[in-house]
Amino acid sequence: MLTYSNYFVSDFVQLQIKSFQLLLQKGIIEEFSKRNPIRDSFLEIFFYSELYQLSPPEFTPRAAILKGQSYFSKLYIPVQLTDKKTKTIFIKWIFLGKLPLMTKRGHFILNGAPRVIVNQLIRSPGIYYQEKTIPLFAEEQDDKPFATLKRYYADFICLRGAWLRIEIDKDKNIWAKFKKGPKLPILLLLYAMGLTQGMLFKHIFQPTRLFTVFNQQS
Repeated sequence: MLTYSNYFVSDFVQLQIKSFQLLLQKGIIEEFSKRNPIRDSFLEIFFYSELYQLSPPEFTPRAAILKGQSYFSKLYIPVQLTDKKTKTIFIKWIFLGKLPLMTKRGHFILNGAPRVIVNQLIRSPGIYYQEKTIPLFAEEQDDKPFATLKRYYADFICLRGAWLRIEIDKDKNIWAKFKKGPKLPILLLLYAMGLTQGMLFKHIFQPTRLFTVFNQQS
């Protein structure tokens, strides 16, 4: 950890190196363990992931850059293959692929070019509410708005798939909008979710507003 005055600055290179070391020590083993064994009607495959081996790299980082090659090791793992029909068991080392290696500087070398992993912060899945104030101008050249308008949003962020936004416009109509697409009356979304008109009139306050917006769009 580097220190400047009263602040602490993380050593991001060490973070990358420690993360890659954790992959080699535990990550590869854990990923194969999640899928052990692989079965079908006739065969069963079991990976002895804790015994995996990496071959010595063919090139040093410097030689890989000069020769336009990649800095990697070959990944081998012992596999047990069971033939259920004949009850025959085979155990062999198999070659799974080439694993790029991280250099001491925290980057990889692919086809002679240094590459780095860029960490990206993402929003956690959930529902996020937002209030936005929109200024209203009488003329485009006006410096000060004559009024302000508040609009409300609810963003539904899924673990996978497109984001969904529910928003209320200035006329207090409710719309549904996916991240990349036009906005739609909320009634279409409710119908797509399997709700009926009877459910809407029973459980929603002022349900006629939903049908008014829908009729205007159609």
